Amino acid sequence: HHVGVGGRRQPAALEGGLFNRLESAVFAAEPRMVSVFETARRKGPFGARVTGSGSTIFLIVPDAAEVTRLASDEELSSLGKVIPASSAR
Repeated sequence: HHVGVGGRRQPAALEGGLFNRLESAVFAAEPRMVSVFETARRKGPFGARVTGSGSTIFLIVPDAAEVTRLASDEELSSLGKVIPASSAR
């Protein structure tokens, strides 16, 4: 499992528009993903989402400092590989 973290300039505007119709299928097929997702969602200031068919969970964060903080978070790291990413230019 991967837990990705990344930043945007206006993450609050993105949060409400993100969805994945396959999340429930992912959770049904792999119940361990539920706890990973819930932890990620609790840690991410603007929530979390599952990508595609569930290979990655990503967090939306407001800035690079939050990316750095979450990338070194021991609880997230214990769940899987944490890959810092940013779309800020």
